[in-house]
Parts: sequence; structure tokens; C-alpha cells
Amino acid sequence: MEKWLNSYIPYSTSIIKDVINISFNILYIHLRKYPWIDSKYDIDKLRYNFYTFIHNEYIIKKPSNIDKYTEEFEYLDLKLSEECINLYIKFRDLFSSYGLSIFNGYNSNSYPLLVYIYNNYIINIYDNDDTDINDPSTDYYDILYEN
Repeated sequence: MEKWLNSYIPYSTSIIKDVINISFNILYIHLRKYPWIDSKYDIDKLRYNFYTFIHNEYIIKKPSNIDKYTEEFEYLDLKLSEECINLYIKFRDLFSSYGLSIFNGYNSNSYPLLVYIYNNYIINIYDNDDTDINDPSTDYYDILYEN
């Protein structure tokens, strides 16, 4: 993996690792805005896990999996599915701009990115709700139809 990460991109002075670092930084900053998501690891370990994720998922075609389907994964899927799609498209465009076909493969989609997040972050589903279900003043009908 190290050899691949440090290989130069054709017609560029950048190496593959540089582009992956850009995408990792975008993801890391994006996830920090959610108080209900905490990292399991320090930033260096998260970055290394992201390198491994990209290499395994898109280079050697070893799909990412979750160990066990949980409430936390379901919650993450419901809350971040659309944003993962947008991040996936942003990453695909970023890699394409460097002439790399990562994120452009057949059947390639945003699901593995969601799995990476789940495997490397703690999802606090019980500490994140904006509304208090025990608050009698909350009108849930209005919350459902406020848009």
C-alpha cells in the first residue's frame, strides 16, 4: 500500500497520497460539525484507516463491511446517507480532476464511505436529538410538516 500511496500521478507533481489527504480532510471537517459523531481514534489513525479503506475498496476491490448491523448504523444511514452521496460525488470529481479513476468503478457508490464512517466513529444516537420527546409543549405534527 505504501508504494501505491507514494506513487506519482501521471502529468502531475502530486502523489496519490496528496489527493487522498485532501479528501480525508474534507470528510474529517464535515463530520466534526455533528455533535453526535465522535472519532474512535486520533487523527493519524483515522487518516491511516482512510488510506487503507481507499486502497482496499477501490484498488484491490476488497469491499468494506460492517461487523454487525446495529441501531447506530441505521441511524447513521438515515442521517448521513444523502451527505455521503454528496461527499462521494465530490471525491469522485476530485480524483477525476487528477486523472485518477478511484470512485469511478462499475457499481461504485457511496455505501462504502458510510461503512468507513461507521467503523471509525462513535455514533451517539441517544445524545443527539434536537427535540425532547418528553416535552409536552412540542407539537410533533408541526415538526413533521414544517418544511
